[in-house]
Amino acid sequence: MVIRQIVNRAGARMADLRSPDPSIRTLTNEDAPALLALIARNPVQHAFVQQQLDVVGGKIDVLPGARILGRFDDAGVMVAACWLGANVVPVTADEGEQAREHGEAFGRRVLTSRKRFASIFGPKAGVEGIWDVVKTSPAFYPRSVRLTQPFMTLEGPAVIEGSGRVRQGYVSDFDAFWPASVAMFTEELGYSPLDVGEASYRARVKQLLACGQALLEPGAAGTTVRFKAELGVVTGQATQIQGVWMHPDHRGIGLSASRVADVVAHAHTWAPVTSLYVNDYNHAARAVYEKVGFQTTGMFATVLL
Repeated sequence: MVIRQIVNRAGARMADLRSPDPSIRTLTNEDAPALLALIARNPVQHAFVQQQLDVVGGKIDVLPGARILGRFDDAGVMVAACWLGANVVPVTADEGEQAREHGEAFGRRVLTSRKRFASIFGPKAGVEGIWDVVKTSPAFYPRSVRLTQPFMTLEGPAVIEGSGRVRQGYVSDFDAFWPASVAMFTEELGYSPLDVGEASYRARVKQLLACGQALLEPGAAGTTVRFKAELGVVTGQATQIQGVWMHPDHRGIGLSASRVADVVAHAHTWAPVTSLYVNDYNHAARAVYEKVGFQTTGMFATVLL
């Protein structure tokens, strides 16, 4: 009898988690103005979703391989949204418990999506809300859970001088850039992209090189680059630096900050604000970014799936 009661309670809880929420629906083109207004309340933190909309000219209905959920209050006003593509990314102007509650509501919808996702990332409270719900399912077993990632921004130029050694990368630099990209990915995520999704990662790296969003300091002729970084997200309001990597032979000797300053200078040719987020335990990287002039203005979280 006790076992049956436990099973019944567990079944009821899962049924509740999967029940429809009338406040949430899939967005269409008609919702674009409201979604853009929501993003505009924090365009730097929500630059990823803004970039996806920019690619399709704001036409939500034609997003390739993705959809966006919206959550509405009783008056029909959009109060939160959630990108469902390769990744799950919450968007909300609220913070704290309200943002977490939006995340929980989206998490219940994510459970019914029957889709595999690579990660959940974005503002901390929203990600935590989604994760609290979906972690009940074996389908969302995580590779890594990183719930405290300072979100750092810099308006204006770096406060230190750049090295002048970092330049824009080109597709012709691929052979020197690719090993550094693989090394960075492996160090950051704990597994090699050569083992999982090499083709898509290779295409992404080539795309960044082709678009002028990859930066590098060349190494000796015919060798891997000495330093690399990417502007993984670019909008008219903000860029987001990703994939920062220094060759192991050149670490620990004070070179990184001036190279990041070079990246900031390039980023500001695209948008007025530069951003990034970093694991809280990576004290060395945080010190470098602070030296360049970045300040913590929010908190992100990431769950790798």
